[in-house]
Amino acid sequence: MSEGRYTRIEAVDVARQLEACGEAFYDAARKHARDGEVEALLRHLRDEERAHSRAFDALLAGIEEAQGDWRADPAYETWMRAFAVRRVFPDPEHARSQVERLDDRGLLGLAIRFEQQTIEFLEQLRSQLAPGEEAVIDTLIAEERQHERLLRARVERLHG
Repeated sequence: MSEGRYTRIEAVDVARQLEACGEAFYDAARKHARDGEVEALLRHLRDEERAHSRAFDALLAGIEEAQGDWRADPAYETWMRAFAVRRVFPDPEHARSQVERLDDRGLLGLAIRFEQQTIEFLEQLRSQLAPGEEAVIDTLIAEERQHERLLRARVERLHG
């Protein structure tokens, strides 16, 4: 983090961590779902989160060398710790543990909360980026909004 603004690599690292938690949750949730259509949607979202995570891994690998030891910045470490405790899923194991007590509606509701929180975080993070560094986050925000729409549509069909 430099001068109070997050670099592209820091944003990508956080996004990668969010995607890993989403993948873990959707994988566990799809196994727990009772309705076949809910299971199929959760499987699709798991695959989307996995693809996002891989894309971010590749992006990180391509730009890390130019950024130096950015993870050693104390301000970034402090910010990441504070962010982690406020997330719907602080880590992948926590994400997996949440599905046991939920029915399909509960799974979808938690998934919507996760997508909303991810979108809110990315929008806040986008405002911290230097000009020209927003494209990666803009793409992710659009995809996460689509995930939320798919989940809401499925909830409507369950209530219908």
